[in-house]
Amino acid sequence: MSFRKSLQAVQCVRDLCLPRLAPLRLLANMGLGAGNPVSPKSVLYISVVRSLIDYAAPVLIQFSATQLRPLELVQNEALRIILGCPRTARIEILRAELQLPSIMCRVQEITCRTVGRMLSMGPDSLKGSLTPVS
Repeated sequence: MSFRKSLQAVQCVRDLCLPRLAPLRLLANMGLGAGNPVSPKSVLYISVVRSLIDYAAPVLIQFSATQLRPLELVQNEALRIILGCPRTARIEILRAELQLPSIMCRVQEITCRTVGRMLSMGPDSLKGSLTPVS
C-alpha cells in the first residue's frame, strides 16, 4: 500500500475485509454468542476485520467519509451479522449497541493518537511501531 492518494487503497482494504466476514456468518448461523460487546462474533470482527482497517489507518486518513464508504459498508454488514438484525435496522443503533465507532472516526482516532504520541515523545517514539518485525 502506498501513501499516494488513490481509491485503490480503499478497495484493497475492502477486498481483504470482505472474505473475513464468512466466519462471522458461520458463527451467526450456529447461534453462538449474544449481541453484547464481548460476544465471540464481535471479538472476531474486531480482531480479524477491523484490525486490517486499523493497520491501514495512516493511509486511509487522507480519504473523505464518502471515499471510505466501501469500508463503512463492510462494517455495517458485520454489525448486522453480529447482532442478527435486518437491513432496516439503523446503523447508529447497531454501533451504539456494540460500542463501535464509524470507520472515519476510528481512522481519525488512531491517527490522532499516533500524532499525539509523536508530539509528546518526539519522532523516536515510533521507531519500533512503524517498521516491520522480522
